[in-house]
Amino acid sequence: MTMSPALDVKSEVRPQGAPAVALEAGRIDLFAHPMVPVVTALAVAILVALAVGYARTSGLIVGLWAAGGVAVAVWLRTSRGRRHDLALGSILAGSILIGEIVAGNPPALSMLFTATNMVEIDVTPVSHPAITRVLG
Repeated sequence: MTMSPALDVKSEVRPQGAPAVALEAGRIDLFAHPMVPVVTALAVAILVALAVGYARTSGLIVGLWAAGGVAVAVWLRTSRGRRHDLALGSILAGSILIGEIVAGNPPALSMLFTATNMVEIDVTPVSHPAITRVLG
């Protein structure tokens, strides 16, 4: 005697499972993997702070290409629609702003740099379709 009809393989009566629920096309979960935007935001903020700090010590112009590259790659790999793009864009802008402030820039200048970096991150896939083909 078995304890459950699901374990009784000899029985002709099979237990019925729960019906599958189909997702609507427009009802995609905003963040199916919630750690992706968190880890991306941390990586971008750290890369911005490191780039600004390193460039200041040697008197060079700051290039935030590593942070922008990480942001573009994650954005293209995880894009799921406009809501997701807006949310991830806001998170990325916040992490760039935090990295700029941690590096010692004044708030107004940090906001200006954040805006220009977000324009660069937004324009990169449009101006280079090969990036979209590889990552998207």
